[in-house]
Amino acid sequence: MDATEAQHLKDLPLETQLLEALSQIEPFQKCAFLDYPDHLNSGDHLIWLGTCFFLIETRKAQVTYTSSLVDFDQRKLKEKNGNAPIFLQGGGNLGDIWPDSQKFREKVIAGNHDSPIYIMPQSILFSDEQALHSAREIFNAHPKLTIFTRDKQSYELSCQYFPKARSILAPDMVFLLAPVFQTFFKKQLKGQFKFLIRADKESVGTKVPQDNAFSDFVIEDWESYSWLYDGRGKTKELPEICKQLPGSVFVVRELWQRGISKPYRLPQKIKWRFLKRFAPILEAMPNRKQTLFSWMVAFDCARQIAECSLLITDRLHAHLTACILGVRNGLVSNSYHKNTQFFATWKMQSKNSRFLTGEAEMVQFVIQNTYANKRQDSEQS
Repeated sequence: MDATEAQHLKDLPLETQLLEALSQIEPFQKCAFLDYPDHLNSGDHLIWLGTCFFLIETRKAQVTYTSSLVDFDQRKLKEKNGNAPIFLQGGGNLGDIWPDSQKFREKVIAGNHDSPIYIMPQSILFSDEQALHSAREIFNAHPKLTIFTRDKQSYELSCQYFPKARSILAPDMVFLLAPVFQTFFKKQLKGQFKFLIRADKESVGTKVPQDNAFSDFVIEDWESYSWLYDGRGKTKELPEICKQLPGSVFVVRELWQRGISKPYRLPQKIKWRFLKRFAPILEAMPNRKQTLFSWMVAFDCARQIAECSLLITDRLHAHLTACILGVRNGLVSNSYHKNTQFFATWKMQSKNSRFLTGEAEMVQFVIQNTYANKRQDSEQS
């Protein structure tokens, strides 16, 4: 690829750039897709669904086997998938910051040398030399391993750490949901100002500035974190009397927390559930119940962003969803290079967004965009 072609590719929509990168995957008719996100981080469910659309809608492949970390069965994988390719979930967990995911990935790679393995777009971080040594030994020993990385720094680390693997730079898988999100939420009424901030080990403790400009901001994280589902196939404890009532967990989680508690969303939620474009995806997935769960998580998180007119966040997928939906947004740092590098690699400043490096920039960003919103409202009235 010469310089002109490279520049042309950078100027294309990120969905197009993603498909261009994924086109380097060799032809295949069937595959396994592993590491289902059996937890409540909405971003990971968007990644799962974007990959489902790629495998089934784009590549027309048969997905033979899926699993999460806790229900993986090597024997079933081989019985159902043979030596066909194995796809591993993308995200921000290639390294030692989320060790469970990394250990699972290494287990699959070490045990399946006769299958091509594709790690979907990831951010890479190793802080522990022993963890890096283990990954190097296992990754470099696999004869047909491809690692997609979401940013330039992760790409360079992948090339350095895993020279025997093929490393490819690609945007996040959420961009394959862009046409669905943009069509479905195009008439969504906007108006809320939100400060959507994480509270886990990737947080750097970002707080809402003590400034009048933020007086109208709603402070929250992904709504999914308030649900009763507690990850890894478990639910949080209910009062003893509720446990004695058949179906009580389902009623509380599925109907109250995710539906009746926000009745104004129900008609749109039902329409989303039965969206025609999703039907063949759901039908083709071996883990239909889990994939449907992810689909409904996607509705809630996209709706959470779509109703904003202004968003500040340290969650990468809140930022990416806002960019897809045309919501003005500011992205702040997480605990490592994931946010800064993704923003810089893919020129997100050209997509209705700005990277904010401190409290003063946050205040300035809000004041400027509050004025812009008022001026736009005035022109439309």
